[in-house]
Amino acid sequence: VAPKENAVTTSQISLLALISVGGIGILLIGMSTLMKAAARRKAKACTAMIMGTVIDHRFMGEGRMYPVLEYTVDGTRYHVRKQFRGVKTKSLSGLPVRTQSAAYEDAKGWLHVQTGPIARLDTLAEQLWPLGSQMTVHYNPSSPDKSYVERPIVGDFATLMFNIAGILLHRCRNACRSYRKPSAER
Repeated sequence: VAPKENAVTTSQISLLALISVGGIGILLIGMSTLMKAAARRKAKACTAMIMGTVIDHRFMGEGRMYPVLEYTVDGTRYHVRKQFRGVKTKSLSGLPVRTQSAAYEDAKGWLHVQTGPIARLDTLAEQLWPLGSQMTVHYNPSSPDKSYVERPIVGDFATLMFNIAGILLHRCRNACRSYRKPSAER
C-alpha cells in the first residue's frame, strides 16, 4: 500500500517534536536572561538610598517569609518587601530530640529556615526583622516606587530553574537527534 501524498511521516513528526523541545529549551533560557537583565536594570537605576522601617511580615507557606518595609520620599509613603535569592527550608518533625526552630539569611541572599515539630514563623520573622527596625532601601530617584531592600537579587531561584530546564530540554533534543537513525526513503 503506497502512502498518501499528504500523509505526515513518522520521521517528520519526530523532527517536529525535536524542534519543539529544543525551542522550548531556548525559550526558557531566553526568559531567564530577560529576567536577569530586568533585575540588573532595576539595580542600576536605584541610585538613591533611604532608611526604611519594618512594618509587617508576610508568610507565603513552606517557610517562605519576608519583611515589608515602609519608606518616605518627598512626602509620599512607599512599601517594599525584602526579596531573597531563594528559601532553603529544613523541617525536623517527628524526631525524638527537641529541635530549635531558627532562621537566618546568608551572605549570598538565601533565607534559611529550620523548623521543628512546632514552628512559629511569626516569632522567627520577628527575631530576624523586628517591627520598627530599620533597613536600607535603594530606590530609583525618578520613580521612587521602584526599589529593593539592602541588595539587589539578580539571579534568583526562578531564573536558575528556567536555565536548568532550558538547558536540559535543549540537551535532550540534541541527544535524541544524535540517536535518531536515518530512515530509508519511502
